[in-house]
This record gives sequence, C-alpha cells and structure tokens, in this order.
Amino acid sequence: MKYYFLNAILLMITLTSLAEGNNHASASNTEQSSEWTLQGGSEIPDVSSAIMLSIVFGVIPLYIGLMNSKLSSKLPDSSKGFITSIAFGIVIFSLIDLFGGASRLGIDFGLRAIPLQLTLLLAFAVGLIISFIAERYSRVGNNTQTQVVTYAIAYLFALAVAFHSFAEGVVIGFDLQSGHSFTFTQRSLQATSFFLHKIAEGIMVSIPIMLTRVKAETFMLAGAIGSIPLLVGVIVAYLGIPGITASFGFALGAGVSTYILFKLGHLSQVYTKNRMLMFSGIIIGVFFMYFAGWIHTIEI
Repeated sequence: MKYYFLNAILLMITLTSLAEGNNHASASNTEQSSEWTLQGGSEIPDVSSAIMLSIVFGVIPLYIGLMNSKLSSKLPDSSKGFITSIAFGIVIFSLIDLFGGASRLGIDFGLRAIPLQLTLLLAFAVGLIISFIAERYSRVGNNTQTQVVTYAIAYLFALAVAFHSFAEGVVIGFDLQSGHSFTFTQRSLQATSFFLHKIAEGIMVSIPIMLTRVKAETFMLAGAIGSIPLLVGVIVAYLGIPGITASFGFALGAGVSTYILFKLGHLSQVYTKNRMLMFSGIIIGVFFMYFAGWIHTIEI
C-alpha cells in the first residue's frame, strides 16, 4: 500500500508522454507566450518591457497559485490531500518539460558532447542532493507529516520553480529578441498558456504552506524565490549570455522536482487515505498542464 503512489507516476507519465509531441517538453515552445512582436514587423521590446511582460505573465500568476495556501488552509485533510494530488499531477507533467528542456540530460548528443552531458547529469544530481540535505536538516519531530511540511520544505518547493523559472526566463529573453511574428490571437493564446502554467507552479509551491500554519512572510518569500529567477533569466538573455545556460537551469530543476514528486506522492497518500481520490487529483493536475500546453499550439 505505501508504494501505490509509484504506480500513479508510471501511469501518468505514460499518458503524458503521448502528448509530448504536441506539447513540446522544451520551454522554448511554452514560454513564447511573452513575445511582443507585431504581425509582419520586427518590433522587439527593450529589457524593461521584457521584464514588465515577465512580471505580468510570470510573477503575478505564480502568486495567484500561491493563494491556494490561504484559501485551502481550513479545509479538512481529505480535501487538502486532493489538492496535493492535483499538485502531484502538475509535477509529473512538469518533469517531462524539465527533462526536455535539459535535452534529456544530453542523452541525444551521443558522443558529440560528453563534457556537456556530464555537466547536465551533475546538475541533475546536485539538484537532487540539495533536496535531500534540505529535508534532513529541516525535520522538527518524529511525526511523518510534520517532517515533510516544514517551512524549509516550502522554500525547497519554491527552489524547484526557481531553477525552472530561470531557464524559462532565458528562453523568453531570447525569444523576445528573435523578431518572430504572431497574430494578436496567437499572442493571446501563448500568454494565456504561460499564465496558466505559472498558476500551476504556484499551486505546487503552496502545498507545504497549506499544510502548515500560513505566515505572510513565508507566502511572500516562497513567491519571491520562485519568481525572481524568471526576471534574472530574461536579463541574462538580453546580456547575450549563451542560451545553453537554460539547459542547466532545467537540469537543476529536474533534480529538485524529482524529490518533490516523491514528497507530493507521500503527502497525497497520507492526507487523502483514498486511492480513487488521489488518482482523480493526479489526473486533474496532468490534464490541467496538458490543456495549458495545448492552447499554446493552436494556430489561428
């Protein structure tokens, strides 16, 4: 029984892999939501405009998702477990995006870029090791639930989003300078896609806060940790730093998110105590992320 949530991982990764071709795991497909060029033109925003766009479509929706920590804190444990299961599904889908953005840790390069492959693998390992170290030193008691929902764990969840956000910011920064032309409808759909994507990340970060006593400073700091790297990534791209840096952000994020995946699986099991309720939440989380990616691909 204690390992049944692993079956959920295998089931949902199988389902989401079917969508990978359409939803393009790389953030270069999803994060183009911020592009600001005119149809048939080459208007490119300056760095200040790029940062403002990133705040509107990246930072604000992350905090909207984080509001779940306050809105759901008074709910019964079974309802909290259901919401946790939704976050579990979100992370399952996000891992596909992260591994894709990290070029699957370089597996497609063969013998052409062994140093890069080793560096990406190391980045993944570092992300995973950081997570386990943070958990070890954040335990405050012998109760299993307490050990996985301390404020330090909340910041660790935010760190996973931080690495991902930095990589997204780099991709967005380069995309904004690329001069691509989109119709107003296409830009609107892309912006909506990214907005929903960041709300989902905010919900994921909100879980440890929801399961503890909500503090305003924890709420604000977790949001800052998860969102500020997005702006840093945009600036890095405008400074002309090589785009390969995004791959390292994705690899680090994949490492931390792998840890989070198992933690959310455990939390879902502890709080729902109902397999069907848990699986329903996972499916909703995956389908939400699928929809957010799908609308980005619509061409009108």
